[in-house]
Amino acid sequence: MELASKKQLVEIKKRSISNFESFKKNSKILIPKWVLIVVLCAVFVNIVLLSVILFANIFDLDAIINGANSTKEEIAKAREVFTFSIISYLLNCFIDVVFIFYIYRATKKNPIGSIFCFTWMAVWMVFTIGVLFVFQGFLVVRILNLLVGISVVGIIIYLFYLLSQNKRILMYQREKEKHSL
Repeated sequence: MELASKKQLVEIKKRSISNFESFKKNSKILIPKWVLIVVLCAVFVNIVLLSVILFANIFDLDAIINGANSTKEEIAKAREVFTFSIISYLLNCFIDVVFIFYIYRATKKNPIGSIFCFTWMAVWMVFTIGVLFVFQGFLVVRILNLLVGISVVGIIIYLFYLLSQNKRILMYQREKEKHSL
């Protein structure tokens, strides 16, 4: 009797684990193609705007470094800002390329889940706000970059909506199957 109940418990546990794994696997979604196109355009605009900001910073810093009135402290600070600007620009471009790569893969073969959305939403928020407050340069260009970042975050929120809708459909189907048995 005891052995049979242990076997039943093991069987129930295996079924619940396999149900959870299939739910976890099926609750992920593939991204629609139009999202890929919108994200490609947004990332292209983002890189162009960041290039404008970078070149504006380079010309401003070059004027400080080559200026006759500049002190050694101003020149040292300008070089630090110059280095920081270039590193930030390269890092932002790298992250944009990685984001495009993941979005492209998610349109064809690798479905995305909530972790993808949380991660990329945090990354886009940090870099968008960082560009707005850290870089000097044209305020209009920084605000345009902020709008691009907000649009990408909006798309990621839309992906959250698609994920939750897919999970609701799966839960409805599971409940329907439970009641039909």
